[in-house]
Amino acid sequence: QLGEDLVRDLGFLPYIGLKVKGSEEKLVDLGLGFSEEDIELVRNLGFQVILRFKNFSQINKEDIEFKFKESDKVGKISGIIFEGETVLGYPSKENLIHTAELLKIKEYPFGIIEFAGQKGIETVAHQASKLAVRVHSITKEEMEIISKQKATERWIRAAKERKVRIFYIKPFMKSDSNLIEDNVSYVRTIKEELKALGFITGKASILSITYQEPKIFILLLILGVISGGLILLKNIFTLKKYQEYSLLFLGILFSLLFLFLNREIFLIKLMALMTALIFPTLAIISNEKYFIGDNSYYNSENLKNIPKNNPNFILMIKQVLSGFFRIILVTLSGALLIAALLSNNKFMLGIDQFSGIKVSYLVPLLLILIIMWLKVNKGKLMILENIKKPLLIEHVIIMLFFAAFLVIYISRSGNFSFLPVLSIEEKVRIFLENTLIARPRNKEFLIGYPALLLAMSMNFLKVEEFKIPIIIIGVIGPVTLINTFCHIHTPFLFSMLRTFNGILAMLENIIE
Repeated sequence: QLGEDLVRDLGFLPYIGLKVKGSEEKLVDLGLGFSEEDIELVRNLGFQVILRFKNFSQINKEDIEFKFKESDKVGKISGIIFEGETVLGYPSKENLIHTAELLKIKEYPFGIIEFAGQKGIETVAHQASKLAVRVHSITKEEMEIISKQKATERWIRAAKERKVRIFYIKPFMKSDSNLIEDNVSYVRTIKEELKALGFITGKASILSITYQEPKIFILLLILGVISGGLILLKNIFTLKKYQEYSLLFLGILFSLLFLFLNREIFLIKLMALMTALIFPTLAIISNEKYFIGDNSYYNSENLKNIPKNNPNFILMIKQVLSGFFRIILVTLSGALLIAALLSNNKFMLGIDQFSGIKVSYLVPLLLILIIMWLKVNKGKLMILENIKKPLLIEHVIIMLFFAAFLVIYISRSGNFSFLPVLSIEEKVRIFLENTLIARPRNKEFLIGYPALLLAMSMNFLKVEEFKIPIIIIGVIGPVTLINTFCHIHTPFLFSMLRTFNGILAMLENIIE
């Protein structure tokens, strides 16, 4: 680990001695094996044993094999979590593959630490995906500022929403009373909350079934994606039959080529992204009559002027809800396609992930804006005509509002954001998690769905002002719905419950 220049053999029989040169920090950081006494103590206390293999830059295959032989001396273990920023064998790909092969021979489950980004973990995980287990950890730096309640909520969310099966729990290092008792209470609380949700603590389980779709099944799913794309194109352009068949043939040929070249994962990622772009757009465009069609039986500028017992008010409610559920069904069909495409061990364990989250949030909004604009203006962009119009202060305010809205919307998509979560928003999230188990997304049931209903109501009432901007805001609903299923590491039934809760919460808000 240090190199031959820094180590000299000073041993003389029957004694062994080494002279080691180097800084104290480097020497303290050396991995010198596993303490059999400590492991025996841990076992006697009823705990499972997980070893941590440490890498070093000059490592070779013999060193890797030596570390695995050392693990044999400690008896049966529950698994391996690699220590530090690199995986055993890094940076050599050949060494990483050798590590994966030894893991398979020994049948050692190994941990993939969320958000840690250990170098080399992707190579090992791809080679030994059947043995991978998702691990969550809170860093030492975070432990200095996080509260016990927030830490507990984070552990529970990791198990419930992201298939995490190992908690690497670091203790709190400060306490106003008894430090040990506080940490024991902290772990006990986590265990009790897990038990309340139906989880069992003990040895971490790996996926019992290997999820790997046959290539013919992938091809059938891709046919569904291509069909959705063709339907969308037919809703925008006038396609002749030969054009439809040509596009279908090219799509199938393209897919077969990637499958033949063993670029299956890339093809799945591409088709999942295309699905996330096509189906929310299709959901709105295929139901455009509810937004820009002539569905009005009552001319009014204000919904409040319509008595609730008026037949036309009832008709409006029926039409709006009919349009809403049609949009949900089309979007959900795309969501199910994505879930089926990503039902693969590598995606479920986070070894591979859906690519293009922010693109999938933004592009459908832009597509629908362009398509709706063209349809309203009968196929003309009307750019010059609109540029010549006087720019009013209210237009500037609206543009600034939408610019700010887009920045917040895009930045808050995905796992990381430079914008902090507001205190009141955090409280709403916790309340919804505790009440509904699967918390619906705020931008789905508080912004997207109400905007869709408002836009459809405006169309019924022939209120044209600001209708297109409200439609665009409404698209956030189906976009967020389909995005829920892009996170395949979240259990499928949990995602379905989250979707149902989002619709239910929106309907309850309207009824109230």
